Amino acid sequence: MVQVALNVLGYDAGKVDGAPGGSTKTALTNFQGLNSLTQSGEIDSQTCLNLALKVREKYPNDANATTLYEYLMKLVVQLK
Repeated sequence: MVQVALNVLGYDAGKVDGAPGGSTKTALTNFQGLNSLTQSGEIDSQTCLNLALKVREKYPNDANATTLYEYLMKLVVQLK
């Protein structure tokens, strides 16, 4: 779902396959850099929270985006 969030926000995470490959790491690093986060290329609670908030901000009335937001928020809790 992190790959989906990155892709819908315009960061090219590549094919959505659940495997954090090179494209996903690059997309994460770019997202982190543009959002004043530590550029690790890894998913952490702060990055996940920011992804969730950006998805909700970009698509406030979209049911699929709401589902994605809710999933990401659950992941935030798991990553803490």
